[in-house]
Amino acid sequence: MLILSFIKQTAGPSAYFTSFFSGVLVFGLGMSFTVAPLTAAVMGSVSDHFSGTASGINNAMTRIAGVFANAIFGALAVLFFSGALQQQIAHIQLNAKDKQTIMAQAANLGNAKVPANISTVDRPVIETAYHTGFIAAYANIMRISAALGFLGALMAFIFIRNKVVKT
Repeated sequence: MLILSFIKQTAGPSAYFTSFFSGVLVFGLGMSFTVAPLTAAVMGSVSDHFSGTASGINNAMTRIAGVFANAIFGALAVLFFSGALQQQIAHIQLNAKDKQTIMAQAANLGNAKVPANISTVDRPVIETAYHTGFIAAYANIMRISAALGFLGALMAFIFIRNKVVKT
């Protein structure tokens, strides 16, 4: 996630391997190295009699956490995007109503479109503000996700112990 947070404007799909691929590769490897051992830790912490219950709870918590993460990070993305957009359009000479219609597009994040009532002179500046605001919001979300991932790794290191292995 931290690697993905440093990606800026790209040249489109053709730039995938020079921009996103390394971050996605590290993320995928990290998931493959952690998901199975954490599931094994959960299953190994209960007796065989409760393995079905432990498996069900583990899967339910995974699904619930994913839903909450999408909702919370989605709301934070809109908040970050709105904040970045407000800063970028503050110096543009527009009336309050035009600024309000520009800000109304913030809920669309990366799909934000310049409203039709904006003059052709200001359109490219506002489009650039949408792009840079979205990239800034994306970077913030990725950095928060990375920090939470590192915190989770630290907690796993501190709290998960294999009682069978003698040290």
